[in-house]
Amino acid sequence: MAKIIPVAEMKKMQIEILQEFHQFCITHGIKYYLYGGTLLGAVRHHGFIPWDDDIDLVLPRPDYEQLLNLLRTTKIAPNLEVIHHKINPYYPFPFAKIFDTRTICKIPGMDPRMQIGIWIDLFPMDGLPASQKLQDDHIAQLQSKIKLLKRCSRTFYFSKNPIRLAKNIGIKLLYGHYNYLKLIQEIDMLAQKYPYETSPYIGVIAFCRGKNNVIEKKGFEDQVELPFEQYYFFAPGTYRKYLSNIYGPSCFELPPESERTSGHEFMVYWKEGQNKK
Repeated sequence: MAKIIPVAEMKKMQIEILQEFHQFCITHGIKYYLYGGTLLGAVRHHGFIPWDDDIDLVLPRPDYEQLLNLLRTTKIAPNLEVIHHKINPYYPFPFAKIFDTRTICKIPGMDPRMQIGIWIDLFPMDGLPASQKLQDDHIAQLQSKIKLLKRCSRTFYFSKNPIRLAKNIGIKLLYGHYNYLKLIQEIDMLAQKYPYETSPYIGVIAFCRGKNNVIEKKGFEDQVELPFEQYYFFAPGTYRKYLSNIYGPSCFELPPESERTSGHEFMVYWKEGQNKK
């Protein structure tokens, strides 16, 4: 029977992936930044948010595309692979992941043929215009497609919870006929409508949290180093403003205990014959 990897060990392995990725980016001149809960964890906890269990990074779109092209012929490490929708037909997201090939994750609602292990997320950061109306219209278009993608790409799975089961059946019946790979391509193209290089504003809009994810490019690109689990990784120069935009100005204080929960539900295993050396 495959050996389960506990959360504490999984987090250590995620840090190892991040370290390898960090060095790879330095070697090849690729910009990245800590993002989302990972960035907040670096600022508030100097590491993982204690009740969180993933690592999120953002890359400017030009760096993101450069990285994916480079990884066609170059490996970050022997046990690490990249996955994205252009190379895996079962991968249902418009962003990439770097994962450990020695492991396998079982994720409710995800097609098991995706075959992904312990990972870190890589989100492309795209450009937006100065006009607030154009920003709103652009993000509204993307959000509509993203909402549809989340529903139509979800694989049916049985749940003992009758409410969850009914919801799973409903989603399958209503959205199962959509071609989610085509939808991902549409999202990917639409997100790049405004070129990153010439845009005054930027944001993670190909799989975004909405308008609060947008920030001025000026100052953001100035990389600074922040501590994260006894190491240092790159963060955007305007990281405090960016976090305030995403989570609100009170995000630097601990939330009530009732809000300290993880949104992830998956199990991680060593593949047969594999184990950490």
